[in-house]
Formats: sequence, structure tokens, C-alpha cells
Amino acid sequence: MRLSIHNLGSIASTKIDIAPLTVFVGPNNTNKTWTAYALYGLIQSIAQPWRTGPLGLDPFEAAQFDAPFKDNITRTLNQVVAYLNSGTSDTTSVDVKRDILIRGVGFPFQTQFNYAALQSLLALKSPLPSDTIATLEVHENDLPRVDDAMIMHVTKLPQGVELGVQYSRNGQATTGYPTAARGSDIPSLANIISQLLRRLAFGAWGTVLTLPAERISTTSMYFRSFMFQPPGVQGPIHSGPVIDFGLYLDRTQYFFQPGRPESARVQKSPLAALLEQHILGGRVGFTGDTTPRSLEFQLANSQSSLRIHSASSIVKSLGALDLYLSGACGEGDLVVIDEPEMNAHPAAQMAISELLALMVNSGIKVIITTHSPYIVDHLKNLVEASQVSSQSHRESIGRRLKLGTEKAFLTPDKLAVYLFSGGEVTEIFNRQTRTLDWATFSATSDEVANLYSDILEAEPTQ
Repeated sequence: MRLSIHNLGSIASTKIDIAPLTVFVGPNNTNKTWTAYALYGLIQSIAQPWRTGPLGLDPFEAAQFDAPFKDNITRTLNQVVAYLNSGTSDTTSVDVKRDILIRGVGFPFQTQFNYAALQSLLALKSPLPSDTIATLEVHENDLPRVDDAMIMHVTKLPQGVELGVQYSRNGQATTGYPTAARGSDIPSLANIISQLLRRLAFGAWGTVLTLPAERISTTSMYFRSFMFQPPGVQGPIHSGPVIDFGLYLDRTQYFFQPGRPESARVQKSPLAALLEQHILGGRVGFTGDTTPRSLEFQLANSQSSLRIHSASSIVKSLGALDLYLSGACGEGDLVVIDEPEMNAHPAAQMAISELLALMVNSGIKVIITTHSPYIVDHLKNLVEASQVSSQSHRESIGRRLKLGTEKAFLTPDKLAVYLFSGGEVTEIFNRQTRTLDWATFSATSDEVANLYSDILEAEPTQ
């Protein structure tokens, strides 16, 4: 997967190859977050069957598809249209073969957001230049691995239809969020269903999640109050990823709702236990029988709990990650985290680095921005550790890690580090030599050390 950016903020032009763990570093105000959000928005629009892009734009309109792909969509669509034209009011099920849908796709294909879509995604007050564009190139091996068969359930409503999708990933059944397609005429409904089918060809991506820098305040008041529009303010006041994050918190409470059938519950990942035990010191969850339910932090080895706004900053920073790892997480997901080190002690930052590596080794793609040399330095440790051949030495090193497992070792091909500086984006991690250009951090460290030396020299002799 490759992201291309043209004329976005200070970035004139760049191409970024997305690795399983992609890290953006560099000074402030170099558009690391904008780039990460552009990537998130493009993948979100492709991967989630129920989503449209910023401003309601359909990224598929800009995608380069071959004619056979459109024919495959039409054949499946015709089955639904035949049902809509029938006199029956029952729910019908349509088998959707994913391999047939994507058989006509010319890989790699490209999709993009123009300046207006990016301006809406980022909730910018000032307009972007008209030639600003973000393009995502997707290869077939970038698509999540899911079982071929999917079933689309179509139910007639008084003024439209309700669509739901069932698919399986690694043999585990998953049900997508139902969505209502409103319309009084068959052509308009068919157009909406056609868009859904196109997304299903690339969907079943699982969760596409962003943890924005605003997550601490948003988590503290997750009852959507952050979405209210102040009087007299025109246009969106929060970026799309921030709003999506708030909506994610709101939706997640239903995964853990009391009385939910066991068959519909999600299994907690072992990664959640590592996060809770070694970083948070407890677990984040919902309490109460009515919605909206209270989001609270349960202290480890205690019956006491705190409402989330009273918990420590790192709990508010990574609480949503705990919910994600405790819920619907799995292979093929994508998680974007703006500064995962936020409010974390250096030792916790090392543990966070290991957790990110474990997520990647579990098949979750991770994109982060960071200003922490601890994060980057320790990721390099994990890469170097993966090259140790002696099993006894590997086990010994693994025990010394904060999370205590060699499963956090990261092979070089899974890591990419990009430096944003001076309007340019440069890859600074060499996978062959496993070396990293440390200038962005070492220059500041040298400056601090040199200043201290000069201060000592300036002190009067005792």
C-alpha cells in the first residue's frame, strides 16, 4: 500500500510505502498528523461498507477499475433489484462471492481525496490549494484475508431497504452494522446498494480505528458533547478522525452490554491483559444497564473503580485501545495512533512499543506519529532482537522486555520510519542494515549536552 501526498500543508510531494508498523517522526508543524489522517480517511472510506468519504464523496468514483469489475457488481446487483421489484415483503439473502467481485479489479488500483475532501476531513477553516490531493494505491495483498462467502441480507422498509452483511474471517463469523438505504424509487436504491457492493469487494477490513491527540478530552466526556456545534460557528469544529473516535466510544458500549447473547460477544485479546497489567494498572470498561453507560476504570486487584474523567492521563490516553483489544480486534484491522507516548513514563513508553509490535505480529496494521526517542529506539531494539539466532538468548532477551515475551520481536520488513522535516518526507530506517538516521533526536540531545557543558565552563572557579 502506498500513500502519495501532493501540496498538503508544508509537504510539496511525497510517496510513503505503508509497512505493518509505520512511524512518522519529525519536528512539530510538519504535517505528520494530517498525513496520518489522510491515510486513515482513505482506508476508512474503502474498508467500511457503511461509510462515505468526507463531504459524502465516494472514493470509488475516483478509483481506477476495469470494466469486468463493474460487470461483476451489476450481476450481483440485479439479484437485489429483482427482489425489490417483487411483491414479497420478506427479507431476502443474497450470496456475495468476494473472489468474484474482485476478479475484475486491475491491481494495483488507486483512489484519492481531492482538496475539498481533505479540507472536510481535517475540518480546516482556510481552504486548501485546489491541486492538493492524497492518493492511495492498493495492491491485492493489502486486502484483509477473509473467507470468500458473504451474505447480504436485504429487508424492505416503508421507504427504502435495510442492508446487513455477514462474513467470516479466519473461520469466525462477523456481522456488519446494518444500514438503511432510503429512497422511494428503485434506481436510487440500486445506486446505494451498488456502492455497498463495491465496498464489500474490499471490505471486511474489520476495525479501522484512530486514536487522535484529542482522545484524552474526548474520552473524558464521551457522551458526544464534543460534537455539539457552538452558536455562530460555521463548518465542522472537529476533524473527521476525532468525530469517528467519539462515535467509536459510543458504539463500543454495545459490545459489552449486559444480556447480550454469548454468541454475539467478542473475545478479549490476550494483548488487552498485557496493556492492563503492565501499562494501565487496571482495565477500562462500561458499567450500568442503561445507555449511555458509564465508562470507568477498574483498578487492578481492587473492587474500586473510577469514572474515566477521574482516572490518570495515561488511562484516558490508552483507554480506547484497551476497549479495542478487549473487543472486536483482529487480523486485517488498521489502527492509527497520534503520539502513543502521550502522558506515559519512559518505562511505559517501552512497554507501549512492545505492545505495538505484538499488535503488528497479530496481523494488525499500525500507523503512529511520535516525538519519543524511547519509542523509536526501543522499536529498533525489537528489530535487532529478531535477528538473534540462539533460542536461549532470544528467551533471555524476551524476559528482559517490559511485557516479558519474545513475541514482541519485530522483523525488519515490518517496520518503516519516515522523517517529516523542511517540507520533505524521508524514509530513515534501512531494513538491510537495520540502521536508523537519528538526526531528528540526536541533534537536540547534543544541543542539550553542549549547552550544559558551556554552562559548566561559565561557572566561576571555586
